[in-house]
Parts: sequence; structure tokens; C-alpha cells
Amino acid sequence: WGIEATVPDMACTALLPGALPGTIDGTHLLVYLGEDHWIQADPGLGKVAILNGRKDHNPWFQIPTTLHRWQVLMP
Repeated sequence: WGIEATVPDMACTALLPGALPGTIDGTHLLVYLGEDHWIQADPGLGKVAILNGRKDHNPWFQIPTTLHRWQVLMP
């Protein structure tokens, strides 16, 4: 994909559920669930959290990420 952006700056219309943005420094991974919602194991909250990337405040949403997508490989 080659998309690099913070979560609030990503165009969610281009995302599909299962997209995996990881922070550029490699310390955190999020999973896009759809409809602007993201799931993550948040060490600051001490639990798994589902948050809205546009409405909820979360420091991980402000760190630049690089986006990856699952792809099924067929033989």
C-alpha cells in the first residue's frame, strides 16, 4: 500500500476491515474494524480497546503509521 499517515488523517473510504497500521517506529499495531473504529491492545489503558479514530482521543492515533493489508495467496 505504501500509505503513511496518522489514524485521523487516513481516508477511511480507502480502508477495508482488517487493515493493519503499525507505528513507523514499530512499537504498536492497530486493526481497522470498519466505520472509523479501530481495535488495539492499549498499554496506556491496560486493556484491549475499540475506539473511533476520528472522535476518541488516544495518543496512538497521533503517531505516524504505515498501513498494511492482509492478502490471500493462492498457489
